[in-house]
Amino acid sequence: MLKDFVERIKNNSIYIIIGLFTFWKGYIFFTERTFFFYPPQWTWLMNNAYFDCFMMLAGLALVIYSAIPYRNDVLLGCILGAIVFIFAVIAGIEWEHVRFAGQIKLKENIASNLLTIGTVFWVAHHWDKR
Repeated sequence: MLKDFVERIKNNSIYIIIGLFTFWKGYIFFTERTFFFYPPQWTWLMNNAYFDCFMMLAGLALVIYSAIPYRNDVLLGCILGAIVFIFAVIAGIEWEHVRFAGQIKLKENIASNLLTIGTVFWVAHHWDKR
């Protein structure tokens, strides 16, 4: 039983990395309540704790799904789709900050989010070790 668990962890390590990264980024946004500020009338929506908790939940769901012996490609696709959606929304908000508020420091975050989206797309298409 433990041997099977370790084998699943090894085989699904890329899912676990993506899940932990998503959880970690959601936690950072959850603890930083003033990260997004432009436009000022939408800061309550962009710094919404529910969105951050959804991000942490999606990351945790991917980690848990990777560790259990259950297999369902539709569920995996929904989890990965939710993660891509989250990162796409965040990349769009960060692009808005770079373009209209002059926050050049967010360019690295945009690149990180786009790289994560590309990685998830690649993994969803090519990776199947379960």
